[in-house]
Amino acid sequence: MSDDLPVKLRAWLDKEGYPFELRAGRAFQQAEWNVFHATRYTDPETNKLREIDLDVSWGPYLGFRKNDGMVSVHLVCECKQSQKPWVIFTSRDTDDARHRLPGHLAVGSHGSRALDHAVMMTWSGLSALVPNGRIGHGATKAFAESSGGDPTGPFAALTGAITAATAFSAQHYNSLLTRSTRGQINPTMWFGIYIPVVLFSGRLFEFYLDDSGNELLEERDRIHVIHGTRADEDRVIVQIVSGRGLADFAIDAKKDARMIAEAILDDSRELWKSLNPEANFVFT
Repeated sequence: MSDDLPVKLRAWLDKEGYPFELRAGRAFQQAEWNVFHATRYTDPETNKLREIDLDVSWGPYLGFRKNDGMVSVHLVCECKQSQKPWVIFTSRDTDDARHRLPGHLAVGSHGSRALDHAVMMTWSGLSALVPNGRIGHGATKAFAESSGGDPTGPFAALTGAITAATAFSAQHYNSLLTRSTRGQINPTMWFGIYIPVVLFSGRLFEFYLDDSGNELLEERDRIHVIHGTRADEDRVIVQIVSGRGLADFAIDAKKDARMIAEAILDDSRELWKSLNPEANFVFT
């Protein structure tokens, strides 16, 4: 009798998405990111231990000047496998006016404000980590039963990425600031930028109305979606990246990370003081 267990296991693995997570990690490694699988964090809402699929980081980067601090960029990635496509509904446009974005590109007050500053300085040179067109206000898994909720769909994925990124950011800055004292000489200025990302193995489509009101449906490699985990908190713009766009995204995001880090370091001392006004830091 033939052993069909490996065949069944392979079919199960493909259905659950584990191979996609490994392929995604390899794509980031090939683009020279540091990749960590199944990183655990404490959910700030439930205080329960959870896992995020990929914690992808670049840095810490010190630049070429002394005493300007460090910057690290972290892509906190939720991976989703589905044979059914996702459809993103968009209605907002973006342009070079940074203030038009309806949410933050990173989580946490420190990281989001530092990234906002960098984006203002470098918007025209960025190609992966900022929106370059319409922003999604809703996402759905096509052909899914409406009564089935969203246990493994876009909403859960967006929420999971934001929750994990928020926990990592809080841990990073709490660790730094609890060690800080008033009058500290040369404090540790480490700007950690935590950006939530959803990696989707399937095909990604955008549905929108053009200027004439015509309904258009177009396939995308990646698209930004506005999302909030609570109604009363600042909303975050999360990027969804399809499997076919993953390799290019990893490369482009690495270039953006370097540009963002250099822009932050140019004004690191002023930024750090504005973010920590209660600490009477002394810089030498």
